[in-house]
Amino acid sequence: MITDQGRQIAVSNLGWVDHGSLWRFDAVSGRADAVRLSDASHLALRDMGGDEFTAVHHFDGSRVEITGHSFASPAGVLRRVVVTGWAPRVDGDLAPWPPAASHFVAWLNDRATGAAGYYLISVTGGEAVIARLDWFSADSYDLGYQSVIAVRDVPETGELVFGVQRSSHLVVVTPAHGGAVRRVGLGAGCGNAVPWIRAHAPEVWAVDYDTLVRLDRHTWTVTGTVRLQHASQGTRLFTGDLWMPPDEGFAVIPRPFSADIAIIDPVTLTLDRTVPTSGQPLVAAVLDDSRIIARDWKTGDLLRADLR
Repeated sequence: MITDQGRQIAVSNLGWVDHGSLWRFDAVSGRADAVRLSDASHLALRDMGGDEFTAVHHFDGSRVEITGHSFASPAGVLRRVVVTGWAPRVDGDLAPWPPAASHFVAWLNDRATGAAGYYLISVTGGEAVIARLDWFSADSYDLGYQSVIAVRDVPETGELVFGVQRSSHLVVVTPAHGGAVRRVGLGAGCGNAVPWIRAHAPEVWAVDYDTLVRLDRHTWTVTGTVRLQHASQGTRLFTGDLWMPPDEGFAVIPRPFSADIAIIDPVTLTLDRTVPTSGQPLVAAVLDDSRIIARDWKTGDLLRADLR
């Protein structure tokens, strides 16, 4: 779940529920609705700052679309990239992309490229290029069980950090040094770790199944962990997605098997408190008036709580 800068609007996509539609909550009206964006199987959303976000539209592998939207009017498309082969097309009838490169990841099949696999899509202004992620191969991964789920930029170094499904490491790639690849261990959770690049500290955070892991992004060493969901009858239980407000004063991690929201102190990396909810929250955010909104893991239903 992501929010605008004023924490008045929240959007999310649970692919098994929403498919190509955007789930949106408006703090003023207090209601949630759906905004259809495409016929994609699911969307990957990312906050781009300036009250804008992007959606990566994942189809059957023959094409990928990346669109830019405003939180205020998400049905409108501000910018678009269409990838159906090795030469992505930036929609020239819409606004150009930012001058700084934006990076996305998606799977393309043989019909699109002749070399099925996961691809990095890089967009700068009016240009876009793709590059196959050759490090994601059968030599290191189970291609039928795992996937590349996210990519983020490290501002100081230009490195790219990738999250891999059902894996307990992040992959750090240094384009400036020939695309050198480094695998950074998180733990033993084999979770769907999406890297969170902190704005107010030189750190990368990731949730490894049931454990929040903090890394120093200069040395790529683990500097702290906190277990968020303890085993039940010998079975480990996963947690939901990490969210932080713009000032990074606290972190929010839903716990679907405890029916609550964990609030984490970012300085001590400890569990500050928990806030009970109904259902099984998987994604959550805190609005500017301390209302917590979350979505149920299985149904996508709106869940409510209060941080105060």
